[in-house]
Formats: sequence, structure tokens, C-alpha cells
Amino acid sequence: MQNTPPHIRFNLLITIFFLFMLTTFSIFSQDGGCATVASSNPQEIEGDIIIPRTIQFYFHIVRDDFGQGGHTNQEVADQFNLLFNDLAEWSITGIEVGRDIIKSSYYLNFTLSKFDNLIQINSHTDAIDVYFTGSYGSSKAKDILSSSCVITKNGIGNKLIPHEVGHCLGLYHTHHNKCEDDGTYPACLQCGDYICDTPPDPGLDRNFFNGVDGNVNQDCEFVSNNVLPPPWGGEWDPDTRNIMSYTPYPCADWFTLEQAERMHSYLTNDPLLINTYYFISPPANLNWSNQNSHPKLQWNAVSNSSLMGYKIYRNLSGCGINCGYYNHIATVSASQTNYIDQTVTVGGKFATADVYYYVTAYTNTNKESVNSNRVTVPTDMLNKESKIFENNDLLKNQLDIYPNPFNPATKILLSLEKNSRIQLSVFNILGKKVITLYDGYKNYGTHEIQFISNQLSSGMYLLSLLIYNQTKPIHLTKRITVLK
Repeated sequence: MQNTPPHIRFNLLITIFFLFMLTTFSIFSQDGGCATVASSNPQEIEGDIIIPRTIQFYFHIVRDDFGQGGHTNQEVADQFNLLFNDLAEWSITGIEVGRDIIKSSYYLNFTLSKFDNLIQINSHTDAIDVYFTGSYGSSKAKDILSSSCVITKNGIGNKLIPHEVGHCLGLYHTHHNKCEDDGTYPACLQCGDYICDTPPDPGLDRNFFNGVDGNVNQDCEFVSNNVLPPPWGGEWDPDTRNIMSYTPYPCADWFTLEQAERMHSYLTNDPLLINTYYFISPPANLNWSNQNSHPKLQWNAVSNSSLMGYKIYRNLSGCGINCGYYNHIATVSASQTNYIDQTVTVGGKFATADVYYYVTAYTNTNKESVNSNRVTVPTDMLNKESKIFENNDLLKNQLDIYPNPFNPATKILLSLEKNSRIQLSVFNILGKKVITLYDGYKNYGTHEIQFISNQLSSGMYLLSLLIYNQTKPIHLTKRITVLK
């Protein structure tokens, strides 16, 4: 299986393991010995089988002083999907628990000398903070095993974000131990990185089409142009497909089994995991009323001995209740279950813009719940902050789902720019379609589809929307997580 991709070898190992477990169970049962029934869900078994992990991410989009430039919403979504296409093979996924905009022309033009100061802005202890800048310089993780990284425009369409998040989760470069750095490294003869998760690597070159200096060809094969032979003799055989290498971006396809196990070992009981996000239930039944021409938000009290209070979030984008950014605007005590936004005027018959709200609960250890239901308030205020969106951010064809993760029901929201035939489906992480939710025609506008996941087991899936309204179908996807 030497040339078999790592994730396929991993699946084969899982299959062999289960055959062994079934055989062992059968033998013990027949002999009258003590037999322990294994979990019916292989992802719940510790040890040789990797348990699914879901990481929390907070996205910071850096724009100029006027809220322009930088990554678009779609580019951020593409980066997120790129990241978890690679990690999903090893049962690691993530959810976006929030995002904000940093209006700073200084940080938009990012250089590595600005890194330490940038990652201190609105940082979190229970999420990986990803800062998307507008420069085309180097991306960077804070450290090996850390919770902050910066992704530049160079990362669009490439494998920079899984590479940098790999560093955050404890992975080294595959050439960290390369022999020309220092021949005294004892592991130099055995592996590429410090901890031997990858084979020896002389330092791959991303100059994909450079016939003189490049050492990986267009078939992703290593060629030893201007590379000294290994000091122990023989030939180099680096992993030219490894995401943590400096291989050309089109070749970066996978993590090794050892790398996956290392990421999982670091994530065990880590505050980055989603289970830390559910120490407290969210406020229920958020609604609003008109209080002297201002919106008064009200919600049900959360019963929890650790409750410290509630945080109110507001979205001024005007592009839809599930579009744009929700900014934290106020915090109230645990005894207060209402809030009046004095800065917003409720609209009359000719309201000019909508404002959206949700509320969260937080504990005395500053653990925050997922958000409540969202509400829409028609207002008479012109939406000045909507200018932060570039024209190509306000996509007319949109797909969203709330809540996510969910159990067992959720709402799928989709917007169509014209009357179209659509197909809405759910796929498992192996790419197999498991449910078709809708296949037919929908009119222009926004639609809501209720999805009940009783027939699905716990885990991660891909929600797929195909829109057949042009010569080339439009394909939108959302990663979803079912909790049981």
C-alpha cells in the first residue's frame, strides 16, 4: 500500500480493525467468556479509530479604513471549504462561531512584522482566530500548536489555510529536519520533520514550472535538480503530496496517518473543540416590540447556575437575516431578559432598511452559547454600514442553514436570483448522496425548507444546492453537522 493515498490506507485499517473486533467478539461469546459489545458507531471508539472532532473558528476579515478591499465573503467561504475538504478525511471538521471586520488600511497591507499585533485584535481562547488580509505576502501561524493564523490573498485557491491550520494543530513542515540545515540532527536519517510524521525531505520547491531550481515536476514527482544526495547514500523519496511540505500547491493533497493522529491527540480535551461551546443553552424565543419607536428585544431566561449574563448582537448589512456580520453591541446581567436599542428607530409603513439581532448567554468562565433565533426589525435608518460589502459580496444566489450543528431539525434558507430548477441534496463525507430534499422549480426570491435529520447518524455532511438557471449550473455547498 506504499503508493496508496493516506486517507484510503486509513479507511482500510479501520475495516481490518473492525473485522478483527467482530471475530474477537464472536470467539469470546462462543467460549462463554466476558464479551463487551462494541459501539455501533465506529467513530465513538477510542484508540485505533479516530473520534470526530469539530473545531471552532472565528474569522476576522481585514479591510481598509473605509471597509473596502480584502477578502470577499465568497473567498472566505471558499477558503473554509478548502480547509475542511482536507481535514474531513481524518474526521476533523469545524464551524464558524463568529466573524468581524477589522477596518485598518495598515493591517490590510500585511507584512510579517505586523503579525504579533494583528493577532491580538479580538482574539479568542476557545476558537482558532483566522485573520484574512488583503496583501499577497506570506501567510503565517503563530506557532506550532497555537490558535492564531494570518491568511493572505496568496491563499485563494491554494492550500495555505490547511497548511497554516496544520501548524496550529501541532504539525511541522516536512523539511523541518532537513539535513543541510544541521547534520547533527539524530532524526535526520529517518524522517523529514522533528517528530517523524513524514519521510525525509530535502526541502521541496514550489516553483512548479521552474526547470532549473524546481525539484517537483508537473506530475508531482520529486526530481533531484540541484539537490545534494542524502548523506546516508541512496536517494530522496519525500512526500510530494503532503500539505505540510513546500510542494507546489496543485500537488498538496493530504496529511499522513501519523499527522492526523497527532492533530487528534492535541485536540483531546482542547478548548478549541465545539463541546466547550455548549456549556450553556442559548436564550429561547427571542422577539421584539416597539418601545417608543425603538426595538425592545425580549427572550426567555436561561436556567444555569453558571449564567453571568447575555450578549446582544446586531447586523446592519441589510442583505438578509443570514447574510452579513453580527457585531456585539451590548451585554446585560443574568437578571435582565430584555434590551432596548436606542440607536435604531423602528420603521413605519415606508421603512428603508432591516436590522437583524440575536442574543447569546455566557457563563462565569466566559463560555458562550450558540446564538438564539434571529429577529428582523424594519427601521427608518439608512444602512450606512452596508457599504462594507463589495458588489460581488452581495450574491443573489445564496445558501444558508440555521442552526448548524443541529439535532434533529434545522431550517435551510436559499435565495434565487431568477426562477430556476434546483436540486437540494445531502452528501456524506465519502461523496455519496444520502438524501434529496428537493428537486423541482422555485421562483425568484428567498425560500425556507425544513430539514429533519432523523434518518441520519451523527456526523458531518455536505448540503448541496444545484441551480440550473444558466448554461452552466451554479453549485453552492454548506458543511453541516448532525448531533445525536
